[in-house]
Amino acid sequence: MFLDIGIGLMVSKILIKTMGFYAPTVFIILGVVFSLLPDIDFIFHLLKKKRLNEYNHKHRDYLHYPILYIGGGFILFLFVDVKIAILFAVVSALHFLHDSVGIGWGVKWLYPFSKNSFMFCYKIREKGEGLRRVFPSQLYYSWTEEQVEQKSLLYGDKDWVKNIYLKFSWYAFIEYIGFLIGLGFLFWL
Repeated sequence: MFLDIGIGLMVSKILIKTMGFYAPTVFIILGVVFSLLPDIDFIFHLLKKKRLNEYNHKHRDYLHYPILYIGGGFILFLFVDVKIAILFAVVSALHFLHDSVGIGWGVKWLYPFSKNSFMFCYKIREKGEGLRRVFPSQLYYSWTEEQVEQKSLLYGDKDWVKNIYLKFSWYAFIEYIGFLIGLGFLFWL
């Protein structure tokens, strides 16, 4: 989440500097909104399941289809402004890339052609408590929906928010550094 916000800030500022924009504050706000928008589907799961922690791998069931999401959104925003459409496409693609190398169980990059989730540059050791991810072991993993369900039930972390964002980990460090760099872009670029 924090890295997504940082990416939204960075991309917005870079596009403002390279393409120009008549309302940079609006463009920056849109960059942050677009960077978080794919994760809005967690609200549907929260309302549906009432316990997101046990079903956190399923929050990517509604909007995490890059071909459909980016393609449809880009076409929709072309009717508003080409610069906003470009911002939407770039920030959304980076969000999905982040979700493919960060926490979670990957993204369905090829949906509707394939229902498999893809994860990039993970080293997975299935020993001890939970899946331990270390960069990189394989270039990519491709798991069916059934495999994602099995692995998440077996190795998922019900306290993922606390264990990722509230304890020191390399993942949290990268998230917070990305956010701080985004703030730096906002104020110094």
